[in-house]
Amino acid sequence: MSEVKKLVFNVPSKDTPGFARRMRRSLALRRLVMDNPSAEVIDELVEFLADYVEAENRQTAVDLVWDASETQWFTLLDALGGASNAQVPPMKSETSEKA
Repeated sequence: MSEVKKLVFNVPSKDTPGFARRMRRSLALRRLVMDNPSAEVIDELVEFLADYVEAENRQTAVDLVWDASETQWFTLLDALGGASNAQVPPMKSETSEKA
């Protein structure tokens, strides 16, 4: 049975501690994706973005990131990297429920 799951990113505010760490990681991953993409880099990026996904568990968060659009990925990276006007666009993703 298939259930439609909504992808919700929890982008940290300007007052959330850890800005420099998020910005550094976001910029480094974005550069790797653009300059030298590999399966390992994409896996790392998925894990990083999943940290900011609202979901009932980690695996669901990871699955939702895998189903995100390119626009959502880079908008979230911009937001995590400090772009002040970045707004992550909404999306619905279909994921299969495992019995």
